[in-house]
Amino acid sequence: IFRDHVELCIKKQNGFSKFLHEMEIGKNEFYLKGPYGLGFEVYKKAKGKHVCFAYGIGAQMYLGIAAYLLRKIVFELGEKKGKKYKIFANEKFDWLTEPSFCLTVCATHNKNSLVIGRQIFSSLDKLCKENNLKTFTYVERVSETGEPRWNEEFYKEHSRNAEKVLIIGPQKQEETLRDLLISFGLTNK
Repeated sequence: IFRDHVELCIKKQNGFSKFLHEMEIGKNEFYLKGPYGLGFEVYKKAKGKHVCFAYGIGAQMYLGIAAYLLRKIVFELGEKKGKKYKIFANEKFDWLTEPSFCLTVCATHNKNSLVIGRQIFSSLDKLCKENNLKTFTYVERVSETGEPRWNEEFYKEHSRNAEKVLIIGPQKQEETLRDLLISFGLTNK
């Protein structure tokens, strides 16, 4: 999961993001200062259900965790069958070892072509289902017509008994969904 550098994926819109997309690679240096937002750290010994409702490219921030879980589960399933994978020889799987930990990523997009990370998320979801593991669930909805993506029951069902909930999207959607989740009895998790 961790590297000595940070990769950013920034959607090209207007203003600063447009400037970043149009600049010449390697010519400029930027410094980031943070943290920003409320954060959604997944700690080494995280327990319980963690849910992310992501709009647009927001689900991308979980690609690293999903890729790690995919490698970890393949390694563990291989070990159960007596297989040793050379590809994992130098990797330590000492994160997210609590049996109660599970991550659900609910991603919604307004264009099918904008979905990033689908293969990793879907593969991990399928692997977990095929092996009766509750470690990860991926729910995706693409609505190119602009119709509402999910309803109140969907949010209620997926946030039930959650240890942590994160909403990543436009501010208005974040505020509306936060208020809805609080009306379900969730505190500021």
